[in-house]
Amino acid sequence: MIGSTSAVRLLRERESPLVSEASQGDPTALSILLSAARSVVHDWARVKIRDPDDAEDVTQLVLLKLYTWLPRFRGDSKLSSWLYRITLNEVSGFYRKQDLEKRKVESMLQTGTDPGTVPSDPERIDRDRAVKAVLEAADALPPLQSSVFQMVDLRGMRPCEVARELGRTQTNTRSSLFRARRKIGELVKKAQRELVEDLP
Repeated sequence: MIGSTSAVRLLRERESPLVSEASQGDPTALSILLSAARSVVHDWARVKIRDPDDAEDVTQLVLLKLYTWLPRFRGDSKLSSWLYRITLNEVSGFYRKQDLEKRKVESMLQTGTDPGTVPSDPERIDRDRAVKAVLEAADALPPLQSSVFQMVDLRGMRPCEVARELGRTQTNTRSSLFRARRKIGELVKKAQRELVEDLP
């Protein structure tokens, strides 16, 4: 049985028996490898991302790619180097997604478009707090409504695409989107009033 410390060390070897056995489908080796990789990847993610939950999400995405791509790993470099590049790519993707969501929400607040926002004086609104209020409101929605809202209004997907991805009917998806927008709109208006009231 390989200990966790030994497994982590084997990740850094150019010709690692653990990596070789795992890539050939050995279930025990694969389990040990994923456990070791998780520890290493999570440490890298926490250096780049402050929020531990977000770092955990990135870690899970990297491990999923490791599991999927491992049979194609040729061993031209150490597995740890390969994993580090994947982790950096996922971290970059995480921040790109955050920036995209922030720009979309700022645009909604600026123009008064869906989800039910009203035009506001940009000089009288703390944008960071307003954006945070929208994203927190989206996270507080029921899971389906939250997913549909974020995929359509924040990521720019079409409702029909979201319906296919979530395995829902288009009618159900559009209904969830309508309810989510209405609730978000109510919370945004409330947040805007509170933000203005807080100003000196």
